[in-house]
Amino acid sequence: MADNSNTKCNFHNKDYKLYCKECKDCICMECLDNDLHHMHSFCKLKDARNDILKELQTFIAENGEHHSETAEHFSKALKRKIEEFKDDELLIKTQVIVGAEDLIRHIKASKDELLTSLEKRFYEYNEHIKTVQDSLKTICSDIDNVDPDTIKDNQVVDLLVEMRRCISTCKNLLSKDEKPTFIQNPNCAVGYFTYIPKDNENTEAVCKSNDENDLNNKPHKFGVSVAVQTDYYDSIIAKEPEENQIETSSDEIQENYPTTISFDNEKEEIDKIIPISDQDAWVIINRQVRKIKNRVLESTKYVAADDFVVLKDGSVVVLNKYDIFIKKLLLDGRVVPFSCMNNCTARSLGLTENSVFINMCYYDHENSRTVFSNMNSFSFDGIISSTRNLFALNLIGTPKSAVYINGSFCILGRYSFGNNTLSTIYLVSPNEKDNESTNSADVKSFQGIFGMSPSIQFKCNGVCIDKNNTILVSDTTYRCVYALDENMKFKNFVLSNSDYDLESPGAIAIYNDHLWVVDGKKILIFRYEVNEIK
Repeated sequence: MADNSNTKCNFHNKDYKLYCKECKDCICMECLDNDLHHMHSFCKLKDARNDILKELQTFIAENGEHHSETAEHFSKALKRKIEEFKDDELLIKTQVIVGAEDLIRHIKASKDELLTSLEKRFYEYNEHIKTVQDSLKTICSDIDNVDPDTIKDNQVVDLLVEMRRCISTCKNLLSKDEKPTFIQNPNCAVGYFTYIPKDNENTEAVCKSNDENDLNNKPHKFGVSVAVQTDYYDSIIAKEPEENQIETSSDEIQENYPTTISFDNEKEEIDKIIPISDQDAWVIINRQVRKIKNRVLESTKYVAADDFVVLKDGSVVVLNKYDIFIKKLLLDGRVVPFSCMNNCTARSLGLTENSVFINMCYYDHENSRTVFSNMNSFSFDGIISSTRNLFALNLIGTPKSAVYINGSFCILGRYSFGNNTLSTIYLVSPNEKDNESTNSADVKSFQGIFGMSPSIQFKCNGVCIDKNNTILVSDTTYRCVYALDENMKFKNFVLSNSDYDLESPGAIAIYNDHLWVVDGKKILIFRYEVNEIK
């Protein structure tokens, strides 16, 4: 008997080389690695010829009188199996037909939804244009009717501001192509088959045929996505099926800026945003910490908060002005105590390479105003390491947020002025100087750039720092974002109100050369480069 039999091993698809005397079976060389043959005796196939013939003779002797019955039994069983296959085939065909009909109904419903959404968007866009037209007519009429001898100074200013806003909006509308883009879904399959037995295998397996005629491996060409992408109003992200997708080069993907994330269903606007990737960010909405994942706002509300910072390990330190504990939101979603403020009024957080800073304030009853009181430094474990007293600096307002820049903190403060809430941005070092006069001179402040008295109209809801230590400021009143140098002096516009039709710019942040701008109930993401915005 030759060693190179044409029959292959059932387990390894290798040539049989040996004979196991204990198992009385032929094996290949890879079978030796299996514990099934541990400590067994082996011999070459040519030396096992007599043992194999003896095994065959024993089998015939024990089952000889039942051969015909056995063959008839298996023949009937196989015939029943063929009938079962016919029934199964008919059943699965019915399931495929029903699945296809359900998919057709789904496609029809998706089509109706898309058309309705499209009509709504174009209607809203047309109404917006009509509103701008009406405003333009009104302003032109007001200008024609102006009497230079009787018009008041504030009326002239209001008229000029409204005219510039209207012209900016018109330019925006004329320069942008607001046509929505329809993206067809090419992989709208009815379904796929699983647990298809392969030849010479008894185990169940998912079908992964390479046959070009296999329908499971070919994307179906019919179908539509359930979303329309548009740069106007909110954009809905269409999620493609993960299975059987056609791969494309990443070089073919071109993202138009600015991209938009909308939150029309939310009652409140975003108060703060910290991006943690190009697609994800932590935000505060209605005093709740929530997460944006893949540029979609998740519904989970993790913890109540007025401010937060994100540490290197991905955990989030959270400040709630009504809670004496500063807390930490861990990666697994648990909220644990970080540090205790006792009865002190903590209002904002700041972050450096190695520390978390907590800015405090108190209400000065004698002068009826709120002022900064202390700046406390904590390790990432919540252990206090230093405190700077800010009383003598007379920093008016409530600290709302803080960003670290070149050894100092840029702190956004808010204060009441009549019926308005106005802003001041302070540049303060966390390290106290020995000389009190030096301390005061060391503090810089900023209160706007527009008009004869900028401070009485300066409303800011966002401050961030770029990699060149340029301070970016959102100006809510004049609906723009501009840059300051390290001495808090105006440098240039980043998003001017004449080029971008911002509604109410608020919280801002930079991540990986992208500028995230909260604007009303949406986030606009711009491609940001130093001295250039796209």
